[in-house]
Amino acid sequence: MTIQVTTPALHGEGRTADGGEIATYRSSSGAQAESAISGDRLKLDLSGKIEVGESGVPEVVGVLRATLAANGREVRTGREAQNRDDDARLSIDGHDVPIQVVTVPSEPSLWAELARGSATTDVPIALAATWVRDAITAKARQYPDDLRKDLILAIDARFVPVLPSAAVVASYLSQFPDPTVASGFAAVWLVGPRESRCTQLGNGKW
Repeated sequence: MTIQVTTPALHGEGRTADGGEIATYRSSSGAQAESAISGDRLKLDLSGKIEVGESGVPEVVGVLRATLAANGREVRTGREAQNRDDDARLSIDGHDVPIQVVTVPSEPSLWAELARGSATTDVPIALAATWVRDAITAKARQYPDDLRKDLILAIDARFVPVLPSAAVVASYLSQFPDPTVASGFAAVWLVGPRESRCTQLGNGKW
């Protein structure tokens, strides 16, 4: 199946009273995510039908594609996804690159609460960084080295729009090694709902 890349519907950003970050995302399905970083904590409020997994892939790939192009890469739609090892493909500087998408956080209790209508969580930034590490580690275990070395892992952070912030990235890299070195992926990206909320984690190939 060829993935038709898309871009998100609505996104807003701002600052908290103490100089922290606020980012809001509303999807075309009516789902809403309001997230904030204040001090050393990350707060997240979710409501509505959250589109993650396969249904969220086109939007995630669309944001990643736009970000890579803005960074000077020549990016085009790649070949069809081949199997379970890739959710989509992009042609990047002439190379056909497989993309695998994973959603964070993968907290069962949060998603169970959301299934009842809405959910909220308030955690230290250091724990939010652990969400990311756990997602990378879990995906790395699923693929042999020869597949990971060419694969971009796109971490779907649309519903935690502040997750790709400098504060979370700094916390991650202070606790854990460069994920491309530790996991063997070609690159790891935190993909929020806009290019301004899309950040490469570590020093990847793409």
